[in-house]
Amino acid sequence: MRLDSLFFVKAIWHWVRFGPFHPEIIHLHDWQTSMFPMIWKHLERSGEEGEEDEVAPPRTVLTIHNLAYQGVFPSHQFPLWEMPWDYFNDANLEFYGQWNCLKAGIVHADLLTTVSPQYALEIQTSEFGCGLEGVLEKRKDDLYGILNGVDYEEWKTVQNPWLPVSYNAKSIGFKTRMKQRLQEELGLPVDGEIPVFANIGRIVEQKGMDILIPSIRELLQNGTPLQYIQLGTGDPHYESQIHRLSEEFPSHVAVQINYNHGLAHRIEAGADFFLMPSRFEPCGLNQLYSLRYGTVPIVRAIGGLHDSVTDISENFEGANGFKFYYYTVDALMHVIKQALYLYEDKYIFNKFRKKGMERDFSSLRTAERYAELYERTERISTKEINQKSNTI
Repeated sequence: MRLDSLFFVKAIWHWVRFGPFHPEIIHLHDWQTSMFPMIWKHLERSGEEGEEDEVAPPRTVLTIHNLAYQGVFPSHQFPLWEMPWDYFNDANLEFYGQWNCLKAGIVHADLLTTVSPQYALEIQTSEFGCGLEGVLEKRKDDLYGILNGVDYEEWKTVQNPWLPVSYNAKSIGFKTRMKQRLQEELGLPVDGEIPVFANIGRIVEQKGMDILIPSIRELLQNGTPLQYIQLGTGDPHYESQIHRLSEEFPSHVAVQINYNHGLAHRIEAGADFFLMPSRFEPCGLNQLYSLRYGTVPIVRAIGGLHDSVTDISENFEGANGFKFYYYTVDALMHVIKQALYLYEDKYIFNKFRKKGMERDFSSLRTAERYAELYERTERISTKEINQKSNTI
């Protein structure tokens, strides 16, 4: 197993127990720290904390960023934690004959959060639960979805050092200039009228590359007037497919297989549409950047993508993007064609852009939600905690 995780969790315990500062709340993230609640409760029960200078147990909040990563290890490594084998059961952390760090946290943390309300619902199903849906369903009353936020001091369209052109919702027309500068930078034909689609991020199946690449290829083969920009790194298989696409359509496809923060800003600002056809997406951030930059997101209606993007079929006046539901090439192509149809009506298209720029997905708003959750943990009595805790 990852010994650095083991030592880190034990260091947290020693800091909380013996340090000069005794926190009231410990906020844990993902499997790397999720063993802490169980270890603390075990030491409470075993009396190893001592009796003369007892420290009030901290409340614990565990955030699950991506349930696919759980920290599962062979049973023979469990003694490294110096915990009794009595905990190695289905009620605590046993998982198909191995031990599961994240499961231990889900069982023993006081409150649980995920990074979007929709993902909190999805992980209680067999499709997205990764084998832990039953455990999460039992804790559903303690499970909260809080959408991630964006730092608008960094992701802004005015006085942004990464952007050669500034604009806002009232001067949305300047995005055309930004698009032309982007086309010039990436070696695409400079054309302010052609719609530009983009994707930034990991080039992997989870992000929908197996339906995105063939969709763009088929549209271009059929003569659809569009340009496509890809920035990111990932699976060599999909990287090579993206490269082949740019070789087939050099005047329509620009590819950068690297990480370039400044270019990411310019793509978000210069593109007309942002494609996120993810197979699953706990929250997603690029759709939030896109909305703030007036770039219309096209997303699969899952996780945080569903929570942050409003489709025209849901609310015509409040629409800021497009959604599709079935994970197929045909479904993605259909929604892209819808977007292209909208693009022809500049009044409606700019209305979508402005609606996106007006939405507030700031990190400050997210912090306020977590502050409310922390206050809720303070109202949890010790008796309630003991009732929720599984006994060995």
